[in-house]
Amino acid sequence: FIDQLKLFLFLAVVISVFGKIYSMFTLWCKDFFTRLKHPPYMKMLYLLIIAYTISLTEIDLTGGGEQFLIMQAMHGYHPVLWIAAMMLIHLIFTSLSFSSGLPGGNFIPTLVTGGLFGQIIALLLVKYGFIETESISYIMLISMVGFLVAVVRTPLTGIVLITEITGHLDVFYPSIIVGGLTYYFTEMLQIKPFNVVLYDEMISTPAFRTEGRSSLFVEIMTGAYFDGKEVDHLTLPQRCIIKTIHRDRKDLAPAGQTLIPGDQVEIEIDSQDIEKLYEPLISMANIY
Repeated sequence: FIDQLKLFLFLAVVISVFGKIYSMFTLWCKDFFTRLKHPPYMKMLYLLIIAYTISLTEIDLTGGGEQFLIMQAMHGYHPVLWIAAMMLIHLIFTSLSFSSGLPGGNFIPTLVTGGLFGQIIALLLVKYGFIETESISYIMLISMVGFLVAVVRTPLTGIVLITEITGHLDVFYPSIIVGGLTYYFTEMLQIKPFNVVLYDEMISTPAFRTEGRSSLFVEIMTGAYFDGKEVDHLTLPQRCIIKTIHRDRKDLAPAGQTLIPGDQVEIEIDSQDIEKLYEPLISMANIY
């Protein structure tokens, strides 16, 4: 049991460090694409050329790369250096593609990178006698969870997903331990979830900030937070203002009003905060 804990701690540390490197490299790629003074169609052409070149040698490595990972999990007899080279090619191509702005995502590629990184670690552990060959796929699955936590910070999604993929609970509890430790170490390393970084950059652009204010309309339900509250004493998120209250086919000024079930309330918020504040404001008005 102690040996297993040491192994899980080791995996969490190396995955966290690798996740930091991956996040920094992807941000560098995004900055590189921004500074590249070429037309967008030329940038896309460069990526197509890279994808075609990769497909000439390892077709399964293009796209998400999940077929390549499955083959490695089932028949992973290649040397460590070869796996490392394939992982780096996949990582670089994924970062360049994701940073280009083309429609797509990095969820599956992130899992694939984590799985290949886990295979490299497992092969090294087998080489030096720390684990048996039969445990390689086991380490790959746990590493997929850990790497997803390090990059996207979604431990529950990773744990449930890997449990569904495998169909049994052999990796469930190890995934909880490695995922939890990785979450802790990534916080220590100050690794922001990549989606949060992209969102912060998006709302900081001048074009996004000029969108101004938008209105959200909610209906008060019995037992909700807004029910029975005076508008003047409500605690709302920053820069949220109640503009009007629609009651009995009349629009009422909010000052001095007490909200009751059935009121339709217009809340004005910054346009860039709609995605962030939509669910919290709806939950204040509803009991769902």
